[in-house]
Formats: sequence, C-alpha cells, structure tokens
Amino acid sequence: MNPELQRNLWLDATPRRLTWAGVVVLIAFALVWLVDRGRHAYAAILVGALLFFAAGLMWAPRAARRSVTNEVVARTWDFQRLSALAPWEMTWGKLAGSTLRPWVVAGGGVLIAALQLASTTTVRHAGFWVLVALALGVTVQAAGLATGLLDIRRGRASGRPLSGRAPGLAILALALLTFAALAWARIRIGGGVHTMFGQIAPMGGPVSWFGHDFPPVLFAGCSLVLCAGWALVWAWRLMRLELQLVNTPWAWALFVIGAATYAAGFDPSANLTGSDAFAARLVSAGVVLAALAYVGAFAEPADRVRARQFANAIAKRDIRRTAVRLPLVVLPSKLAVILGLVVALIHVRAGETHEALFMLALLAFFVRDLGVIAWRRFARAGSPGDFGVAATLVALYVIGALVGRLFGGETGQAGFLPSQALPGVSAVMGVIEAAALWALAAYRISRPSRRPWSPKPSPSPHAEKVRP
Repeated sequence: MNPELQRNLWLDATPRRLTWAGVVVLIAFALVWLVDRGRHAYAAILVGALLFFAAGLMWAPRAARRSVTNEVVARTWDFQRLSALAPWEMTWGKLAGSTLRPWVVAGGGVLIAALQLASTTTVRHAGFWVLVALALGVTVQAAGLATGLLDIRRGRASGRPLSGRAPGLAILALALLTFAALAWARIRIGGGVHTMFGQIAPMGGPVSWFGHDFPPVLFAGCSLVLCAGWALVWAWRLMRLELQLVNTPWAWALFVIGAATYAAGFDPSANLTGSDAFAARLVSAGVVLAALAYVGAFAEPADRVRARQFANAIAKRDIRRTAVRLPLVVLPSKLAVILGLVVALIHVRAGETHEALFMLALLAFFVRDLGVIAWRRFARAGSPGDFGVAATLVALYVIGALVGRLFGGETGQAGFLPSQALPGVSAVMGVIEAAALWALAAYRISRPSRRPWSPKPSPSPHAEKVRP
C-alpha cells in the first residue's frame, strides 16, 4: 500500500470515524422517511444531493487542502519532501486518504439518491448524474489539494505565514456551483444554453461542436471527466515542484490550447457565416485564454528571483531555461492578444473599422490589467493580498470611470473603461496606461526586495561596558 495513503488512513479514516460517517447518512435518510413516508419521490434525491454538496464539495476539498497545509503548520512538511515517494504517489495518497471520510457521507448520499432516481426515471439518467457527481467531486477536491500547494509556494515566496483560510478554494467552489445552477436554469427554463453568438444546445437537442452533433448527456459527461483529469494533473504538477523537481511547460501549454479549442468548437449562430463565424470562434477562444491569463497572473508566486532568471534566460536566448521558467501568464496572454489582433484584422478587411478599434481597446485594457496585477503583487512586504489586487482593478474600472465621467464626460470615461462609442480614445488611453503600469512593474521586479523591519536586539544586561 502507498505509505502516504496508509498514513492518512491511520490519522483520519479510522474505523470508528468511518462508522460514524455512515451513521450520519443513515440517520439523514431515516428522518426523511419518517417525515415524508414515501409520498414524494424526490425527497430522498434532495437529501442525497445536500449530503453530496456538504461532504463532497465543501468538506472534502477543505480536507484535501489541509492534508498539506497542516504539515507546514506542524513543521513536518520538509521531512515528507525528503521522503522517497514519487510525486504521483504523494499526490493520490494525500488526496484519497484525506477525503475518504467525507466520501463515505457523499458517496452514501449519491448512491441512495441514484437508486431513487433510477426507480422514478431511467437507469441511464441516474448513471449520468452519478458520473456528474464523481467528476465534479474529484475536480473540486484535486483543486483543493492544488490550492494548498499554491498557498505554500506563495507563502514561501512572499515570506508570509500560511493562512488557515482558503479564499481561492471558496471562489472556485462557488464559481462551479454558480455555473452549474445557471446552466441548469437556462436549459430547463430558458429552453437552451445561449451565448452572445447563438444557441449552444436547445433543450433535449444535440450539442453542435465543430460541425458535428453530439448527444448532450455524452458530451457533458465527457467534458466533466476531462475536467477532473486536468485537475489531477494540476495537483500532480504542483506536487512535483514541492518535491524539488523541474516541470517542463508542456502540460500547461496543452491545457491552454485544449481549453481554447474546446471553447472555439461550439458552433456559432446560423446567422453568422464565413469570416464572421470564424471571428466568433476566435472571440470565444480569446475569452477563455484571457481568463486563464488572469488565473495564471494570480496563481504564480510573486518571486523576483524567478522573474529575473526568466529575463536573463531571454536575454541569453537560452530556450530551455526560458521554457522551464516561463510564467503561467505568458502563454495564454500572448495567444489571447494574437487572436484579438486576428479578429481586428478580420473586421478591418470587412470594412468594420469601429469594431476593429473596439477590439484593440479591449486588448489594451487586458494588457493594462496584467500590468496592474504585476505591479501590485511585486510590491514591498506587507502589501495587500490577492483581494487587494482585485480591489485595485475594480477601483480602476468603477471609480476611475466615474471620475472620468465627472470631469471629462464620455471621453473621460472612455479612458478608464472600454467604450463602444469612442473606441479610438479607449485604445489610445489603454496603451498609455498599460505602458506606464508595466514600467512600474518592471521597476519593482528589478529592485532588491526589502527585508521586513525588525527591532534591534537590546544589549544583554550582563555585557561588559567598554570604556574609551
């Protein structure tokens, strides 16, 4: 047996604790049976879904994160890093061992809910929702482990003590649940899933992807399984870094290109043909790439030494070291800018200069935002965290636009917010702001980091006084 798995089972998944977890599941469904008496078929399904939500999507990710952060707090993480376990053994040992007790509760809820759902609908329908639950649970739990490893790396780079909170994990879980709720509401109430370029999937209809129609159940199931696989790869790659191994950039590059291709595959509206349809696919891919660039900008530790090593590798034209030290934000941001420029060129060739300028304005503000993130995250010790950086971005868009509107009207507002009415002004101001902010970020990265202030040690009262 994997030693790390066995260790986590000894610490958390003792027979007594597993028995109590099973008792909680039985008590929950027994109370439902006593209250409902079998009158409503979906009562057991609702309770099973609530158990899965509480245990599989909230408790298990927190346990996965604490499986590494608690080691740092207890000062035993360095000893584990010196062990002979491979990164993958350490990854799945911690992930499976620390989440077994939550999965007893979540799995029991899913199992009974699936049996009830199969008796009221079909076995295929119940199996699909079991697959959704498993894939979503693995995704969030692997993300929880990855979030803990990210917190360790970021805390080591910034010199801050490790926090017991997991804001990134909470945001991820909230985003996934919100997206699932909106997608369900759109399909069940609105008649399908729509985007700005058309309808992705009408209710009960096939999913159109790269000109081919796929059954919605099969497409959704495969998408979730793929997402769970990438989450496991993410945790494994971060574990490799913690065990002092060097990661080549192939995994991140494959994920970025795959995510952009996945988004571009959804067929646009039938009203768009030719170059317009191609531009719509590029915009969909560009939005995903921009989102990944923001994620990479926040996830990467603000390490001045690594940033200088990357700059030196570029200056010396060392391709291998450049690829190894490539920041996460570089690849998706460059691809997003390239796709944006291609879309602007398509608009220019079609005689749509106004739309081309607006696309350039969006790109300028996107580069400006990345400059804001770099400038604020490479600030001196004791600077605000990620929420402070996000607050700076919101202030630029909201307060800056309000102040610009107050003193300069629509032209002043276009300097802080991309404007469709004045895209030329937004493009010029966005380029100026991006250049200024990246100059500030480069200055902060190049200067030596300041050590946190500490009081001078007081002389010992027993020290001998030296007379002149």
